[in-house]
Amino acid sequence: SDQFDFLFLWTWFLISTRATGLLIAAPGIGSQEIPATAKMLFSFILGFAIAISGVQATEPATAVDGVLMVVSEFLLGWAIAFIPQLIVSSLSVSGQVISGSIGLGFANLIDPSIGQSVSILSRVQIMVATLVFLLIDGHHVLIRALAGFEGMPLGGFLPSFQLADFLLVRFAASFELGVICAAPILVSILVAQFVLGLLTKSVPQVNIFIISLPLTIGMGLYILAFTFPGIVQNLVDEYRLLPELIGQLFLFRA
Repeated sequence: SDQFDFLFLWTWFLISTRATGLLIAAPGIGSQEIPATAKMLFSFILGFAIAISGVQATEPATAVDGVLMVVSEFLLGWAIAFIPQLIVSSLSVSGQVISGSIGLGFANLIDPSIGQSVSILSRVQIMVATLVFLLIDGHHVLIRALAGFEGMPLGGFLPSFQLADFLLVRFAASFELGVICAAPILVSILVAQFVLGLLTKSVPQVNIFIISLPLTIGMGLYILAFTFPGIVQNLVDEYRLLPELIGQLFLFRA
C-alpha cells in the first residue's frame, strides 16, 4: 500500500541519515580522502540493507516533527563516531607536542585525511590509531550501534545539555590520553635539556647547539619506539570502552 511504501522510504531515509552522520566523523571512513559521494552512496546502501530487515519508523505527525527526526538521527550518527574520533585526535595532539619538543616541529606535511598541515609524528600516530581501531573491529562496533534500534529507536535521540557534558568529559579523557602518551618523551627531553645546560656551564668549550638538536631528536625517537607498545595498549583499552560509552549515549532519548 501507499502507506507502507511511505513508511519504508521514510525508515530508509532516517537510517541513511544516521549512517551519513556516522560516516562523516568515523576514524578512517570519515577521511577526506574518501569522496563525499562515495560516503553518501554507502550510507544509502547500508540504510537499505537495514531497512529491509523489518525495522520501521513512526510516521511524523507534522513536517516540523519530520525535520527534527532527521536532525536527531544525523546528530546521533555523528556522536557515535565522534567518540572514537576523539581518541584518534588525542594521538594527533600527542604527536604534535612530541614533534615540537624534540625539534621536528618544522617537519610538517599535509594530512589528506583531515586536509590540514600536521607534523610527521602526528601523521604517523593518526595512522597507527586508525589501524588499531580497524584491527580490533572498532568499525563493527559502530555498525552495530548504527543498527541498535532497541537501544535507540528511529527519531528517539534527544540532544541536550547533558549530551554536551558527556562529550566534554570524553574530550577531557582524550586529552588525558594524549598527555599520557607524550609524557615519557616530554620528561626525558626535559631531563636531557637540564643535563645539557649543566654541561654548558661546566664545559664552556662544548658547542651545545651542534650536539643538542641531533641528540634531542635521536633520544626522542628512541623513547617513542620504546614506549610504542604501551601507546598501542592504551589505544586498545580506550577502544574496548566503546560499547559502554555508546550505551551511555543511548540514554539521551526522548
